[in-house]
Amino acid sequence: YQLHLSVNGESQIQEFEVLINPNSESTKTDIKEQFDFVQSINTKVTAAHTTIKQIRKLKEQMKGFKSSTKDTIITAEIDSITSDLTKIEKSLYQTQNKSRQDPLNFPIRLTNKLAHLNSLTQMSNGDFPPTAAALKVRDELNGLIDDQLAMYNTILESRIPELNEMIREKEVDVIGVFE
Repeated sequence: YQLHLSVNGESQIQEFEVLINPNSESTKTDIKEQFDFVQSINTKVTAAHTTIKQIRKLKEQMKGFKSSTKDTIITAEIDSITSDLTKIEKSLYQTQNKSRQDPLNFPIRLTNKLAHLNSLTQMSNGDFPPTAAALKVRDELNGLIDDQLAMYNTILESRIPELNEMIREKEVDVIGVFE
């Protein structure tokens, strides 16, 4: 590895090597397995969080458009898509958590569970590879998250384009004073 340090216009580069703690019983392979486990969870949680952000943007756009049209067919389709997106969002993330007490009142969702598995494995396993149980739980949660992401992709790839086509076909005005 290299460390790059820049201070007041002066830069220095220092090479270094990360060594295993000589007191540790774990091997490089153990550490690599744990690293790969953690990275796989981080990648899945990031994908889910990216999807949640996109869902929120889509819902906001549809809400804005819905308020500017009186077309009942279009508003019904917007309501249907919004409802399906909300179900996906709520499966992935507990949307009701606002304070530190809320996790006691509202159950955690898929991404919360997966992220918690990540921290549990790192804390309790030291530098050793994940247990068979941790791998099984990760795989099960990944599968459930993948199901939600697939539903989202179906909406994004078919229903959103269909909605846009419906809006174009009906030549709905999008600029104006709508009451």
